[in-house]
Amino acid sequence: SPYNVNTLTQRFGTAIYRHKELLTERCRTITKNTRTLYQSFLKLKDTYQVDFDIVEPCANFVLIRTPMAETIFRYLLDNGIAVRYFGGIGALRITTGSEEENTELLKMVEKYIIEKELSENR
Repeated sequence: SPYNVNTLTQRFGTAIYRHKELLTERCRTITKNTRTLYQSFLKLKDTYQVDFDIVEPCANFVLIRTPMAETIFRYLLDNGIAVRYFGGIGALRITTGSEEENTELLKMVEKYIIEKELSENR
Protein backbone atom coordinates (compact mmCIF):
# COMPACT_ATOMS: atom_id res chain seq x y z
CA SER A 1 0.00 0.00 0.00
CA PRO A 2 1.40 3.45 -0.87
CA TYR A 3 -0.12 4.97 2.28
CA ASN A 4 0.48 4.16 5.91
CA VAL A 5 -2.83 3.41 7.59
CA ASN A 6 -3.00 3.15 11.36
CA THR A 7 -4.98 0.46 13.19
CA LEU A 8 -7.88 2.73 14.10
CA THR A 9 -8.29 3.81 10.48
CA GLN A 10 -8.13 0.18 9.32
CA ARG A 11 -10.89 -0.78 11.75
CA PHE A 12 -13.01 2.17 10.71
CA GLY A 13 -12.57 1.26 7.04
CA THR A 14 -13.52 -2.33 7.73
CA ALA A 15 -16.67 -1.22 9.55
CA ILE A 16 -17.68 1.01 6.65
CA TYR A 17 -17.30 -1.78 4.12
CA ARG A 18 -19.64 -3.94 6.16
CA HIS A 19 -22.35 -1.42 5.23
CA LYS A 20 -21.80 -1.19 1.50
CA GLU A 21 -25.34 0.06 0.86
CA LEU A 22 -24.65 3.17 2.97
CA LEU A 23 -21.35 3.74 1.20
CA THR A 24 -23.01 3.33 -2.20
CA GLU A 25 -25.80 5.76 -1.27
CA ARG A 26 -23.28 8.33 -0.03
CA CYS A 27 -21.35 8.04 -3.30
CA ARG A 28 -24.57 8.61 -5.26
CA THR A 29 -25.37 11.69 -3.17
CA ILE A 30 -21.89 13.16 -3.69
CA THR A 31 -22.10 12.51 -7.44
CA LYS A 32 -25.55 14.15 -7.64
CA ASN A 33 -24.47 17.16 -5.56
CA THR A 34 -21.33 17.61 -7.65
CA ARG A 35 -23.33 17.56 -10.88
CA THR A 36 -25.83 20.07 -9.44
CA LEU A 37 -23.00 22.34 -8.26
CA TYR A 38 -21.39 22.23 -11.71
CA GLN A 39 -24.68 23.04 -13.46
CA SER A 40 -25.36 25.87 -11.01
CA PHE A 41 -21.98 27.46 -11.79
CA LEU A 42 -22.73 27.16 -15.52
CA LYS A 43 -26.02 28.98 -14.88
CA LEU A 44 -24.23 31.74 -12.92
CA LYS A 45 -21.73 32.09 -15.77
CA ASP A 46 -24.52 32.47 -18.34
CA THR A 47 -26.72 34.71 -16.20
CA TYR A 48 -24.00 37.22 -15.32
CA GLN A 49 -21.66 36.69 -18.30
CA VAL A 50 -18.69 36.19 -15.96
CA ASP A 51 -15.31 34.92 -17.09
CA PHE A 52 -15.53 31.40 -15.65
CA ASP A 53 -13.87 28.41 -17.30
CA ILE A 54 -15.67 25.60 -15.48
CA VAL A 55 -14.12 22.16 -15.86
CA GLU A 56 -16.65 19.34 -16.06
CA PRO A 57 -16.16 17.32 -12.86
CA CYS A 58 -15.06 13.72 -12.69
CA ALA A 59 -14.48 13.72 -8.92
CA ASN A 60 -16.05 15.31 -5.84
CA PHE A 61 -15.18 18.90 -6.74
CA VAL A 62 -15.64 21.60 -9.35
CA LEU A 63 -12.64 23.46 -10.77
CA ILE A 64 -13.17 27.02 -12.00
CA ARG A 65 -10.48 29.03 -13.75
CA THR A 66 -11.16 32.74 -13.60
CA PRO A 67 -9.23 36.02 -13.33
CA MET A 68 -11.34 36.65 -10.21
CA ALA A 69 -10.15 33.48 -8.44
CA GLU A 70 -8.14 35.22 -5.75
CA THR A 71 -10.75 37.85 -4.94
CA ILE A 72 -13.55 35.28 -4.86
CA PHE A 73 -11.39 33.08 -2.63
CA ARG A 74 -10.82 35.94 -0.17
CA TYR A 75 -14.48 36.99 -0.28
CA LEU A 76 -15.65 33.47 0.51
CA LEU A 77 -13.07 33.07 3.26
CA ASP A 78 -14.14 36.40 4.81
CA ASN A 79 -17.69 35.01 4.81
CA GLY A 80 -16.79 31.71 6.46
CA ILE A 81 -16.57 29.51 3.37
CA ALA A 82 -13.30 27.71 2.64
CA VAL A 83 -12.36 26.65 -0.88
CA ARG A 84 -8.95 25.90 -2.40
CA TYR A 85 -7.20 28.64 -4.37
CA PHE A 86 -4.56 27.77 -6.95
CA GLY A 87 -2.79 31.04 -7.77
CA GLY A 88 -0.48 29.49 -10.34
CA ILE A 89 -3.39 28.69 -12.63
CA GLY A 90 -5.90 31.24 -11.33
CA ALA A 91 -8.39 28.65 -10.22
CA LEU A 92 -10.71 27.64 -7.42
CA ARG A 93 -11.21 24.02 -6.42
CA ILE A 94 -14.60 23.76 -4.77
CA THR A 95 -15.30 20.51 -2.98
CA THR A 96 -18.87 19.29 -3.06
CA GLY A 97 -20.76 19.73 0.19
CA SER A 98 -24.28 19.01 1.29
CA GLU A 99 -27.16 20.57 -0.65
CA GLU A 100 -27.41 23.27 2.02
CA GLU A 101 -23.67 24.01 1.94
CA ASN A 102 -23.64 24.17 -1.85
CA THR A 103 -26.65 26.51 -1.85
CA GLU A 104 -24.94 28.84 0.63
CA LEU A 105 -21.72 28.79 -1.42
CA LEU A 106 -23.58 29.63 -4.62
CA LYS A 107 -25.47 32.47 -2.91
CA MET A 108 -22.17 33.95 -1.73
CA VAL A 109 -20.55 33.69 -5.18
CA GLU A 110 -23.62 35.30 -6.76
CA LYS A 111 -23.53 38.06 -4.13
CA TYR A 112 -19.86 38.66 -4.93
CA ILE A 113 -20.60 38.90 -8.66
CA ILE A 114 -23.48 41.36 -8.09
CA GLU A 115 -21.39 43.52 -5.74
CA LYS A 116 -18.53 43.52 -8.26
CA GLU A 117 -20.89 44.57 -11.07
CA LEU A 118 -22.35 47.36 -8.94
CA SER A 119 -18.93 48.70 -7.98
CA GLU A 120 -17.74 48.64 -11.61
CA ASN A 121 -20.83 50.52 -12.83
CA ARG A 122 -20.38 53.45 -10.44
